[in-house]
Amino acid sequence: MNRGSATAAPYVTLDTDNTQGYGPETITIKQSFEGTYIYYIKNYSNEETLANSGGTIQIYNSPDCDGETIEVPDEGSGRYWYVCDIDGASGDITIVNQIQEAEPAP
Repeated sequence: MNRGSATAAPYVTLDTDNTQGYGPETITIKQSFEGTYIYYIKNYSNEETLANSGGTIQIYNSPDCDGETIEVPDEGSGRYWYVCDIDGASGDITIVNQIQEAEPAP
């Protein structure tokens, strides 16, 4: 499994990976990289639907930030929860928050 790299573009690491149920999992953007980061969750086991998972995401864009909580939508079907896009240059976050069949792509 590729956990990313803190020293090569796009400078993102999967710090904790939990494929057996309740997380937490953490992903860290170590250094900003110009472009769009597409943040999504894949339902690895596909045993429970994402809409019924009760999943939440906490996004922190600085050490002093209180964070933003995003809850999984309670409708939709598919293995992918497309959470948001992050602009690597500005740090702006655009919430998408939808469940879909296809892996999100630029």
